[in-house]
Amino acid sequence: MDRLLLMVGSFIFVAKCSGLAVIGEKQCNNGVSVLNVCICHHGWTGSDCSIDVDECSRVNPSPCGERGACVNTPGSYHCDCKQSYVGVNCEHKIHGSIIRKRLLLNSFATPPVPHTTVLQTTNSPPPFTTRAPPTPHGIKTPEPITEQQVSQGTITTKAPPPIG
Repeated sequence: MDRLLLMVGSFIFVAKCSGLAVIGEKQCNNGVSVLNVCICHHGWTGSDCSIDVDECSRVNPSPCGERGACVNTPGSYHCDCKQSYVGVNCEHKIHGSIIRKRLLLNSFATPPVPHTTVLQTTNSPPPFTTRAPPTPHGIKTPEPITEQQVSQGTITTKAPPPIG
């Protein structure tokens, strides 16, 4: 759950934010009301924070540039990168083969354990192929990993085989 800390004069307001939040009388859809005024979360605007900011049309060129297509999402955006480009804003060009470190989450541990693994990505010949070795915890990633999963950080790990 997000928290918003706002200082107005000598007063400090703290709000727990998850969708609809109210401090005062005014209801705000994607923000918090302070002294009857909505303060919108990033990506939202309007008197009640109900209007999505279209980040794709707001800046020129788009955040993805010519290397990808910008897709507006509620409160944010993401880039669908063209072949040979990766990154949040398609800012990295892949030539031949690269090695990247990526923070993955061992979601089967209690509590979840983050770890870094090395991903090898090649683009010759297309399409991209990305592979990762098993983690120190025995977690394996799907083979091969899609470039979209790598750039968006949506790699799903598989549970290790049972011991014994």
